[in-house]
Amino acid sequence: NCFEISINYENSIPISKIQLIKSDHHAISVIKNLGYTLTENFMWNYWLILEESTLQTLIETFIIPEYFIELTNKLKIISSGGNRNVPKRIESFFSFFIYGHLSPFLQNSVWVLIDGDKDGEAIRENFINSFCSSDKKWEEHNFILLEKAKLEDYYPEHISKKLNGNNKIELVNEFIIWLNNNNGAKEYLISNFKILWELLNKISNYIKEE
Repeated sequence: NCFEISINYENSIPISKIQLIKSDHHAISVIKNLGYTLTENFMWNYWLILEESTLQTLIETFIIPEYFIELTNKLKIISSGGNRNVPKRIESFFSFFIYGHLSPFLQNSVWVLIDGDKDGEAIRENFINSFCSSDKKWEEHNFILLEKAKLEDYYPEHISKKLNGNNKIELVNEFIIWLNNNNGAKEYLISNFKILWELLNKISNYIKEE
């Protein structure tokens, strides 16, 4: 257990008060009062780690502002730059918090979402073996596979057929414009991005219950 010790004066007599630190928010407040500066990542309570930056663009530019505004400034989204970099991203993320995978502060507050190809399946299996043992107490549902092998497979055909390997950013921006101009955008996302939509909804409800 950790405690905060404060001193107040009553009739010029110093009186010490000892208070148990019961929450992460309280702990952060105490650290700030001691004059320490916290880095940006530590200031967030919830994180979503993705494989590709294009999915991050879609979520942050359109999906959250339009349908999950309550996640703004509460959910930190981090992209890894490809499935080969996802394990490195996870390792560096946890090392930032020092044995973060063992900390109750992070358990069930971090989600990993990767493409549903064979490499993604192998990565998820490795995550489960590494972080979901009985002593570490992480849940398998923290590590999630998308339905399809790549983001572009979710686009309407007239957009996805333009993929040439070097225009992913251009295509996600075109997809966002298409969604903005489509009255059925929400239905399209719910139908085609079922796993992503359910995850964001789950995170939203989880944060509301905190």
